[in-house]
Amino acid sequence: MNEAAAGYLADLTASIGELVDRQPEAVARAAEVFAGAIEGKGAVHVYDTGHMIAHELVARTGGLVAFTRLEFSGQVGDGPLGMESRRVSSDPEVAAARLIEWLFAQRTIQQPDVLLLSSVSGVSVSVVELAIQARARGIGVVALTSVEFSSRLPARHSSGHRLLDVADVVLDNLAPYGDATQALSGLEARLCPLSGVAGAALLWAIVAETTRLLLARGVAPSVYPSINLPDGPARVDVVEAHYRETGQ
Repeated sequence: MNEAAAGYLADLTASIGELVDRQPEAVARAAEVFAGAIEGKGAVHVYDTGHMIAHELVARTGGLVAFTRLEFSGQVGDGPLGMESRRVSSDPEVAAARLIEWLFAQRTIQQPDVLLLSSVSGVSVSVVELAIQARARGIGVVALTSVEFSSRLPARHSSGHRLLDVADVVLDNLAPYGDATQALSGLEARLCPLSGVAGAALLWAIVAETTRLLLARGVAPSVYPSINLPDGPARVDVVEAHYRETGQ
């Protein structure tokens, strides 16, 4: 294997090893939060600011049916020139707050549900506002972020908070400042982020611990089989029907 490829894999392997050493308490706390939600027939809503986490954890072989992808959008075109005065607000934070208020008004998210919010930088106005409003409604928030990266960035939310400041549990994916790691001669920018793969590995470890906790409490959670097995589609239908019936 060439030096560039081997270098990234070595960095990634080291990063995952650090997760084992540095994140055991956070893993245990997150698993307890998730297990409590599922035991109470709640869902884990996964909101990612644009990377792989929401796709990695939801409706995947070996994953829990209780994990669901949270998506919402309120983008509206500018309209004709000169019509800006018609808008209720041109402040993006005010707009985000109103959109998230509408989201909670739909009651898709309610106790004992929890939110898993993934943002490497942790400074997006919408993700911070989502966490603040969720906790105000008694909804637990587990954050996946890079503590080193986020801590070195200015907050964008008017509260002065980043995601790591407004979560019940903070999972640190240990990504470095800037996230990407590989420096190649002749290229100014670095290549190959660590956050996605390391974050996914951390969360699958938490899924395993969540399931162990549930089984110890007498709850066998619904788990997706591979849809690509010969009888896969039928087995998926059975699992999803069981989840609709039991809520677990």
